[in-house]
Amino acid sequence: MNASSDTNACPVQAIRNDSKTARMAAEMVGPAPGSRLIDGFSQVWQILTKCPVVQSGVDSAPVERDNPATTTIFFLEGEAHLRRRAAIQGFFSPQAIARRHLRVMEQTTDTLVAEFRQQGQVKLDDTSLQLASAVAAEIIGLTNSDMKALARRIAGAFDGAMLASRGGWRKLVAPLVAALNALQIYWFDVRPAVAARRTQRQEDVISRLLDEGRSGKEILVECITFGLAGMTTTREF
Repeated sequence: MNASSDTNACPVQAIRNDSKTARMAAEMVGPAPGSRLIDGFSQVWQILTKCPVVQSGVDSAPVERDNPATTTIFFLEGEAHLRRRAAIQGFFSPQAIARRHLRVMEQTTDTLVAEFRQQGQVKLDDTSLQLASAVAAEIIGLTNSDMKALARRIAGAFDGAMLASRGGWRKLVAPLVAALNALQIYWFDVRPAVAARRTQRQEDVISRLLDEGRSGKEILVECITFGLAGMTTTREF
């Protein structure tokens, strides 16, 4: 339909995307020299299903994939990925949401609303992070440390990648920043959670990893991966 011929038609407006990752991508991520942009579904499908694919973007650090037992689920492919996903998908089922996670959402929301009423103001960005963190931490098993501090540490896991993307001396410092943040997450959050679950297993990802005989380093990698996926993306949404 031609808008000019219909007096009731609304003008077409461009869709805005105000998300943080959209702005970050626009500012810091671009095609490398010699690259070719792919925007057709069939082309993307062929590349993802037929060609070897490696990670790129703001954090293109190499990932060890030789041993499926020690590789995070996000970098597994084929049967190995399906088996790992099947082992944890119960934590994300509608039944788990209704039985466990809804309770955490309601309790955390009540606490945040009470703090808002008491203080008279709130930073929505921080509040949404705390709510997302509470649910993700329950699923992962990071429930033996201060939740607000955990949320800040998980959000800080992006700092190294952001620093590296700016190039120059910052790229040299970035690995140290990332390592320091990971050490803090391990010491203050992962270590006490693992100790508690060695004594008594619970219904969470860390307990499942312990059953698989995973090391502290491997559990840390999974916790950061799930934490970033569960906390920051949900917070932005």
